[in-house]
This record gives sequence, C-alpha cells and structure tokens, in this order.
Amino acid sequence: MLLVYQIQRNQDRREASFSSSEGISYETYFLEANSYFDDSTPLRDDLYIFGFSASAFSSKSGLDPKVSNTLIEIINQEFVDNPSLVMLYVCDQSDGKQSFRKRLFDKWFGYYSNDEYLKSDIVIDEVVFISAIYKSNHPKLKEIKKMLKDFKNGLEGK
Repeated sequence: MLLVYQIQRNQDRREASFSSSEGISYETYFLEANSYFDDSTPLRDDLYIFGFSASAFSSKSGLDPKVSNTLIEIINQEFVDNPSLVMLYVCDQSDGKQSFRKRLFDKWFGYYSNDEYLKSDIVIDEVVFISAIYKSNHPKLKEIKKMLKDFKNGLEGK
C-alpha cells in the first residue's frame, strides 16, 4: 500500500485535490479530450486528458514521494471507475521544462506500472511530449494504437 495524502474527490467533475505536508495544495483533473478528435474516432468518449497543478513549488531539494504516490492513486482510481479509459497527458511547455517532466513521468510509469498498463508516447520535434496510458487488457488495443498514430500524424501535418 502506497503512503498517500488525504484526497478530496469531486466525482461529478472528475477532479481531486490534496495538500502536502509542506502545505502545498495540488489540484488534479480529467478533461474530456473528444474535442481533439473527430466524430469517427473510436473510443472518443473514453479519451481524457489528465493534468494537475500545484499552488507553489517546494523549497526542499528532491521530490516528495507522497505527492507522486497520491497522483498515482488518483489515476488508479480513475481506471477502476472507467476501465476503458485512455488517459492522455501533455507535458507543460510554459517554462521550457517539458523534457524534465517527460523524464519524470517516464520514471513514475516505470516505477509504479506493472503489466496492467501500457504507455504510448507521441513526440513532436523534441518539444511537444504527449503520452497515452491505457489498460494492457483493453479490448480495443489495435484501435488505440491506430488512433494515436493518426493523432500524431495530424499534429505533424501529415
């Protein structure tokens, strides 16, 4: 069992929040991603973008493992609630640290994942990093891979 912070959920809006021991507040959300895909896209209604924000940054060096544990717990619960979920996340580019974020999220996925999940990455010009996480036993794996390939081609203008 992972050590996590207390989570406050708003199931109706697919949002959650928690505060760290340093008093930093975190907000998480799952937004419908269907507006990024045309109506013929399979799984369109199961596509969600995951994101989170923090009220401040820690002055401590290093990362608080309970924060990552709590984020993973929130994501895991979303997959329990919606097993057909295809979760997308985009590494924020606003401060030029998107490569760092991608490495961190890859590290988290490697640490926390098991054979239960798969991850597909979309990288555009080594600047835009998008990943999709979905269940390894998803009944529409072939459709997911094709959809992500088409999405990447659309982003690249192909």
